[in-house]
Amino acid sequence: KKSSKSSTKKEKIKEFVLPPHLVPNEADTEAERNKKRRAAKALKNKWRQRKKEVESTNKQKSWQSFQKKTAAKRKDDSGTSIFSTQEGVNDRVGVVSRKQMTEFGARKRHKHS
Repeated sequence: KKSSKSSTKKEKIKEFVLPPHLVPNEADTEAERNKKRRAAKALKNKWRQRKKEVESTNKQKSWQSFQKKTAAKRKDDSGTSIFSTQEGVNDRVGVVSRKQMTEFGARKRHKHS
């Protein structure tokens, strides 16, 4: 088996090839053919499981590398919750800025002529 080091390379698995000694011959008896068929089926099953495992591992590595990249890009300087407030009576939850709200002019009626 390969070492358990986590590498960023994607692992590939080869296509399934039936070994020549498991290919049924015309000279084989029915029992030998069944034995070869079962052995081939077991080998193919192992190969299929290995293929699924490799695909799963590759997906996992891809996700982990993505997470690592986004975590590095993310700036979380404050380290505080957005729901935390000051101790004042007039403080509001989620208000980050101390700027006053934008003042809009009074609404006027518009007459179409």
